[in-house]
Formats: sequence, C-alpha cells, structure tokens
Amino acid sequence: MTTYTTHESLAEEYRETSRRLMRQADDEFEKGDFLQASEKAWGSASQSLKAMGALRGLRHSSHWEVRLVARHLVNETGQARIGELFRSGESLHANFYEAWMPEDEVRESIDNMKELVGLLERLPPPNGDISIRPPRARPFFRDRGDG
Repeated sequence: MTTYTTHESLAEEYRETSRRLMRQADDEFEKGDFLQASEKAWGSASQSLKAMGALRGLRHSSHWEVRLVARHLVNETGQARIGELFRSGESLHANFYEAWMPEDEVRESIDNMKELVGLLERLPPPNGDISIRPPRARPFFRDRGDG
C-alpha cells in the first residue's frame, strides 16, 4: 500500500502503470489476443490521462471524469488531436467487451494510444498553482503485474 500526498507522486504512479500496460498491449497483440490488447492499450491511455488530471487537480476517478480531463486538455492546449485519440481509445475499450474490431483496426488503435500517451507525456506542466487542495493522503492499491 502506498500513500500519495502530492499531485506529482500520484501522477508518477499513473505514468508508470501506463507504460507497463502499453508493453502488455503489445505483448497481447503479438500473441493474437486482440481483446486483451485492446483493453491494455485503453488502460494505458486512461492512466496517462489520470496522471494529467492529478497534476491539474482535476477529478479522475471514473470514465466520465477521465473524459472530462481529455476535454480539459483539448481546451488548455488547443490540441484537438487529444480528443480524437481519446475517442479511438474508447473504441478499444468497447472492443474488449464486444470483439467487433478486425486485427488491423486494433493495431491502428493501439498505435493511436501510443500517440496519445506520447502527446500527454510531452505536455508542459500546468501553469500556476493548482486551485484545489492537494490529494488527501489515501491508500492506493494497484495491481503491479508481478504475478
């Protein structure tokens, strides 16, 4: 159990998880498990967006809130591509449940998630102080993929 008391420490945990999930997405795709590859790539992008939300003091605990983080980033940066890529990720997430995407679309969408994560990692830190209080010290349980 880890306790996070700063936006930066929480964001770093999300980034690390994002990187691990993207590696897993590539591995699952190579094995031919397109459903797992879809969900891992979506998870990677989602974790990266949660990192951006944490750094900006934005709520990011639900799918809807992560969607609002993406919208906020589009408005903050003027990069409409963030929203486009986010929607591609939502398609991957749906594919995990519905299995409707052909292999080439899964590959393209995974590449889109790599683009989104890269874009987010290159964003400058938010301007000025975060207007809300830092996250409460809280336990944070996460599957680290050790087993």
